[in-house]
Amino acid sequence: MRALFLVLGLTAASFGPASTQDEPADEATHLGRHLFTIHGVSDPTAVAFDPSGDLWVAGRTVRRFTSEGDEVQDLSQPSGWADASGITVDRHVLVVSGSWRTVTEADLRGESPVPVGPEQDMLCSGGGLATSAHVLAVADPLAGHVWLTSDGESEAIGHEQLSRPMDVAWSRANELYVIDADTSRVEVYDEEGNHLRGFGAWGAFPGLLADPHGIDVWNDRVFVADTANHRVQVFTLEGERAYTFGLHAIVPREGKGKLHYPSAIAISKDGSRMAIAEPLDDRVQVFGRASGAEPTEDPLRPNDGKPSPHHGFDLDADGTWMVATEPESGRVHLYDTRLGKEPIRITTFGGRGSGLLRYRRPSAVDVDIAARSVLVCDPGLRILEEVQLEIDPDAPIGQHRGVARAVRRLDFERLQRTQAEASVLKDLQWPISPIGVLREGERTYILDAANRTVIELDTDWNPTRTLRPDTFHDPRSMAMGPGGMLWVTDAQPGQVQGFSTTTSELGATTRRLGEGRLDRAHGVVLLEDGSMYVSDAGADAVIRFDAEGNEVVRVGSSGLGRDQFRKPRALALDGEGRLIVNDHANHRGFLLTQALEYVHAFGSRPYAQIARDPKRYPPESYVE
Repeated sequence: MRALFLVLGLTAASFGPASTQDEPADEATHLGRHLFTIHGVSDPTAVAFDPSGDLWVAGRTVRRFTSEGDEVQDLSQPSGWADASGITVDRHVLVVSGSWRTVTEADLRGESPVPVGPEQDMLCSGGGLATSAHVLAVADPLAGHVWLTSDGESEAIGHEQLSRPMDVAWSRANELYVIDADTSRVEVYDEEGNHLRGFGAWGAFPGLLADPHGIDVWNDRVFVADTANHRVQVFTLEGERAYTFGLHAIVPREGKGKLHYPSAIAISKDGSRMAIAEPLDDRVQVFGRASGAEPTEDPLRPNDGKPSPHHGFDLDADGTWMVATEPESGRVHLYDTRLGKEPIRITTFGGRGSGLLRYRRPSAVDVDIAARSVLVCDPGLRILEEVQLEIDPDAPIGQHRGVARAVRRLDFERLQRTQAEASVLKDLQWPISPIGVLREGERTYILDAANRTVIELDTDWNPTRTLRPDTFHDPRSMAMGPGGMLWVTDAQPGQVQGFSTTTSELGATTRRLGEGRLDRAHGVVLLEDGSMYVSDAGADAVIRFDAEGNEVVRVGSSGLGRDQFRKPRALALDGEGRLIVNDHANHRGFLLTQALEYVHAFGSRPYAQIARDPKRYPPESYVE
């Protein structure tokens, strides 16, 4: 039985009439002709056209552009909208904030926003949103369902079909289309929340999807931002593929129609424009109609097949071993760093699936070279797995196959279900989403993004204690420091918090640093003297703090040079004490000295070669 929750002050009139969709003047056209690009929009996660044709872009700010790409309004002030994950515009503007878990509605000037939709304690996270004539739909990715709000009541739907719903869109027939990134499917519901049908599966071939993040419906077509395949796929309302649009941007900053992890998509009311947001490049590309019912393939362009995937947010190192995740393929890679510069990949394990040594979205790792063991967290499957590697770390560097063996696996969904009344987990409101793992002695610590909690496990992986401070908003990673102080980065607000693990109550002693100096704290690593390195994905920088929290040295700005980054994420120390930086949006890694001086770059060749040989590949030449 579905539970209904009362939300005061929201009526069907809030949404206005269902948006109209005009028939195109020429049916023998398709959307796909590049018109212009809007650069410098920080982390655009949602786009929407209003009835006049103006384009609204939501992310770290909410901004409004004309149909020609000229900015006319920044709605972050006075409304206070920021870090938005979804936006829709008709007579009013509705915005959902992912980290702060609120949905607000305002007039087209952004003034006097009022809360609408699910109450704040109902939303676990924020995704896309859309309105029909009577119903507001809000995706809740970490909770694994979609909220429907109408006539003052909200209900959660899709528990049986959905895993990580990212975006929603209504058709003219008032059918709700939901894009699910983890299952790579589209699920369709009616206004009452009844499941009608679904289509899609994971893969690279036409008609298949990989980590899709955005969806919109116009006329009788469904447009999907096929994120990890770097393209847009267009389907009929029943799920048959109509055409595929877009080419993978290979060269850094390549654009003008080339796509790089398209995340959100919107079609104008008259069907003449398509906007595509690309957060990794901080840009929005706008397309118009082109002749022909579908794009014409270039016979001279080779078939690239599936684009090469890149490392995810996390990596870890211990001694001469480094391990990194590759979420797009579901794989984990082990590297040997003994050559001093380029880490050499010596084995790979995993792959797409749900059984042992198979993953949906491996996102966090911990490596122990002495135990020859790797811990892998997968928030897509909600599991923790230990993998034994039958490799001698002292043997000459070489390639190894078939050396990975799954030792044990912890299913957090089952753990919550069986320990629903246990004192340690009973207060967790949402399904555990493990995005961080840290091994320290006989204890293992799990960072749970959904509940904003750190869970402590004993040697048998039984939960013993939890850390759930009110100060957590968007925790990203963990590191252990001297004296048993557990440090956790929090992207919003940008800060690092330290909690004692040696007292009977986890987190009894708290320290905090970085306030006012960090924008989007992500990675953290500690030295023996208590000093720490922090990556700032918002400021594109890496900072070293001393043991008292004073900033010692900072390096970085946005770009492709040796001292530049693009949304840096995980940090680790190799066996020689050098800092490894995951320069995530630049698809490369850096080796730096402890003074943050450049040593070497590795990773995707088009990106790494710019830092290796800046005279031959000058960073300033890579612009759209």
